[in-house]
Amino acid sequence: MHPIVKVMELAGALAPMSIREAIHTFQEGVINAGANEGQDACPLRHTFVDGVYAREIIMFEGQTVVGRIHRHPHLNFIMSGKVRVLTEQEGAVEYIAPCMFVSQPGTKRLVHVLEDCIWVTVHPTSKTTPEEAVEELTTLDYNDIELTTEFEVLA
Repeated sequence: MHPIVKVMELAGALAPMSIREAIHTFQEGVINAGANEGQDACPLRHTFVDGVYAREIIMFEGQTVVGRIHRHPHLNFIMSGKVRVLTEQEGAVEYIAPCMFVSQPGTKRLVHVLEDCIWVTVHPTSKTTPEEAVEELTTLDYNDIELTTEFEVLA
């Protein structure tokens, strides 16, 4: 088992605020160590259609990625591969393709890629460029969001 997966499992047993702090600490450690691979490490494809933005990210086995904080609920599709994900809302969860799930507002993920993965997120937006959409849909600061949105999953 990869050491980060073990750490994620242990962190998943923590209280939500401690998980948030653990994700932030990991991200800061990567940045401070100069190990941040940047956007080129995970190829992206952006598609805009009639008020909907789909973002496809390709991640490779062994990578560990930290995402931004999401402002709104949105759909996620793991199209291929397997990942281990740590969030304060759900703790540590393993997703195996194919699968679909809903992200809650305030979600920030630490993702460790267990098998090469294609992950697609789908968001409503009137924006027409990736930069504008990212600015509208995500943030780097929890103080920028209101966690009041409710949603329901229908069987």
